[in-house]
Amino acid sequence: MKIILGDLNAKIGKEETLRPHIGKHSLHDQSNDNGLRIADFAAANNLCVKSTMFEHKDIHKQTWVSNDGRTRNQIDHIIIDKKFEQERNDKHKVDTSKFWTNTKRKKKKKISSKNSKWK
Repeated sequence: MKIILGDLNAKIGKEETLRPHIGKHSLHDQSNDNGLRIADFAAANNLCVKSTMFEHKDIHKQTWVSNDGRTRNQIDHIIIDKKFEQERNDKHKVDTSKFWTNTKRKKKKKISSKNSKWK
């Protein structure tokens, strides 16, 4: 499985011509130059830009905000192999159960002042 994650400085738009490899839920309407390069790269390598395929509120799509808070962009993206495109419906619904382990906490013994060498 190929996965590319990164700060790609690419604004990927909602252009129909890019649709096989990008989703329709991007924050931007038009792609910038880097966005077109990412779309071309995805098409040439049978990849899809998964970060544009989830329907979320715009506030959850933006990955960069200017210092004055007026400009907001989605420039960080997740790109995966197209054959795994349907594997996950939503990036927020990941099964984390395999990452948890059962650990037993050892109870600390209470140190009495009689046995303590620190007085």
